[in-house]
Amino acid sequence: MNLSIKLTPAEEEVISMLANGYAKKEIAYELHKSVRTVEHLTRSAYGKIGVQKVNEATMWWFMKVFKITEDEVRKAAKLLLVVLIVNMGYELKAQPAKTIRQQRRQVVYSAGRRRNDFN
Repeated sequence: MNLSIKLTPAEEEVISMLANGYAKKEIAYELHKSVRTVEHLTRSAYGKIGVQKVNEATMWWFMKVFKITEDEVRKAAKLLLVVLIVNMGYELKAQPAKTIRQQRRQVVYSAGRRRNDFN
C-alpha cells in the first residue's frame, strides 16, 4: 500500500464512502453516477494504491486520513470488534424473544427499504 499516491477527487470520494460502509449502489445513488462508473472508479483507485479488496482499501484510507500505521489500524479494528460484540450481547439479552435475523429484518424494513435494495 502506497500512502503517497494521489487519487482523483472522484476516486477519493468513492474510497471514502466504501471505507465508511457504503455499498456501490448506495455510492452511485448518492453521487448521481451509474454503478458501472463507481465500479470503474473503484478499480482505478485499487490499482493506484495497490490493493485488491475493500477491506485493504479501508485500511489504506484509515492510514492516510488519520496518519497511523498498519499495526495501529489493526489494533483499533480489534478493539472496535470487541466493543461491537459486547454491545450486541447486551442487545440480545434485552430482547431474547427475537432471533438475530428478525432483529436485522426489523431494522432494515424500518429504514423504509427492502433488504436487497443496496446489496
